[in-house]
Amino acid sequence: ILMALSLASVVILVLPLARKADAVPARLDYDLAVYRDQLRDIGRDCARGTLDAEQAAAARVEIERRILAAADAEKESPAPRKAGGHWAAILLIALLLPVAAFAVYFYLGAPELIGYR
Repeated sequence: ILMALSLASVVILVLPLARKADAVPARLDYDLAVYRDQLRDIGRDCARGTLDAEQAAAARVEIERRILAAADAEKESPAPRKAGGHWAAILLIALLLPVAAFAVYFYLGAPELIGYR
């Protein structure tokens, strides 16, 4: 049972480190999707009559400004570190976590006692 619990703990901690970078969408992709939705909402609001042409134009200009700012920020930001490939951390967790758990148990616990029946 102790080995199974230790293995489960190691797997839970190691999986996020071993995940590939492709699984995480880029920030710019997310921002652009939000801005596209906002542009569609402006078109719907114009069709319903809740926005007049001047308000719609001002809102479109603001969203386009945000799109350009997001693209500029993406260009200026340093390239994100790729996820995955943290093999040193994975190896450390896989080796040290079970060893540390058993060391603490043998120091603080009572492995020589007979189990309850």
